[in-house]
Amino acid sequence: MRKLAVLLLAISLCFCIQTTSKLSHSLNANLPDNFRADSYSLKIMGCQVNYTFTLDVLGNKTIVRFKDLKTTCENPMYVRLKRAITNAVLIDEGGEYYVFMPTVSNYVYRFKPLNSIVRYEGLPIVTMKTVVDSIKKAENVTYLGKKEVQFNNTSVSCDAYEYQLNDPLLGWVKVRVYVNNGIPIKAEIDIPKYKASIVTALKNIELGKAEDFNLTKYEIVERS
Repeated sequence: MRKLAVLLLAISLCFCIQTTSKLSHSLNANLPDNFRADSYSLKIMGCQVNYTFTLDVLGNKTIVRFKDLKTTCENPMYVRLKRAITNAVLIDEGGEYYVFMPTVSNYVYRFKPLNSIVRYEGLPIVTMKTVVDSIKKAENVTYLGKKEVQFNNTSVSCDAYEYQLNDPLLGWVKVRVYVNNGIPIKAEIDIPKYKASIVTALKNIELGKAEDFNLTKYEIVERS
C-alpha cells in the first residue's frame, strides 16, 4: 500500500512538473519584434462590433491601420464611427498613443492610454500585443490542452491557456489565449462586469514586414 502511495505521488509530481513546464513555455511565448499581420477586434455586448485592421509591431511600438467596422448594432453612432476610422491610424508607443483620422482632422491627437487591457478611450479594441503584455499580470493560470483554431483559412492545433486578470477599469476578466508554435494567434476576453466579451486574432503574419508611421509630418494636439 505504501509503495502504491509513493508511486501515485511520483506520477502526480511528474504531471505537475510537465504542466508547469508547459505553462512556463506558453507564458514566455511572445510576438516577434518586427511583423505585420491582418487582425480584428470583435466586441460582443448584446450586439456585435467588429473592427478590422492591419497590425504592425516594431519592438514596443504598435501601429493599428484601420480597414473597416461592421456591426449588428442599430445605434447610428456606429455609422459616424465607421466614417471616422476610414484610413485612420493609431500609433501606440507604450506611455502614450496617437490617433490620426484624416476624415475628421488633419491633426494627430496624442492621448494617455487607459490603465486597462482596453487601452484606447472610445475605441473598445484589444490587440494581440496588449494581450501578450497582460500575461505578466496573469493569475490562476490553467492549461486547457490542445485546441483547434482557424488560422490562415485552415485549422491549426494550439496550446490553449486560461487566466484571470484584475483589470483596474473592467474588474476581473478571464482571458483565453491560443498559442501556435510559440506565437499567440487568438485571444478571448470575457468581461463579466459588463456582460461583454472581446475576441482578437491574427492571420497572414509577415515577419520583418512592419511599416512605421512618420509622426513628424503632422501637427500633434495633446488630449488629456
